[in-house]
Amino acid sequence: MILSRLEKEKAALLVTFADRRKVFVAIQPDHRESTESWSAVLRDLKSRGMCPPKVVIGDGDLVGGRNVFPKAEEQRCWNHRVLNVLEKVPKKKQNSAKRQLLSLPQLETRAETEREKKKFVEDYTSKYLKGVASLEREW
Repeated sequence: MILSRLEKEKAALLVTFADRRKVFVAIQPDHRESTESWSAVLRDLKSRGMCPPKVVIGDGDLVGGRNVFPKAEEQRCWNHRVLNVLEKVPKKKQNSAKRQLLSLPQLETRAETEREKKKFVEDYTSKYLKGVASLEREW
């Protein structure tokens, strides 16, 4: 699921796609991203015969997915996790922080990922506590 803000109108464009091929299955304009908005989009997809997804990936509250497809796993969009951390790190440090964060989902094992996350936390906690706290919250 993707949220695209249309700044001038302060609206949201709710987009749903399937599989890794990014086949668009719904594009719905709305005044904001909300549980109600996402629930409506997903109910529409369900009524059109969409099978329950194995996982729902989103950049915000995933309650809408739970309301319609309660057995689906939930996952926070990694790109949004990174952006949320970076906005709390000074611009001059953002490139190195971004490289470290973007490498995490590419690692072979969960243990490697946890080790590198711990390294990131150690590197940034002393000066950028808010950024690290954001990562810990979203982990």
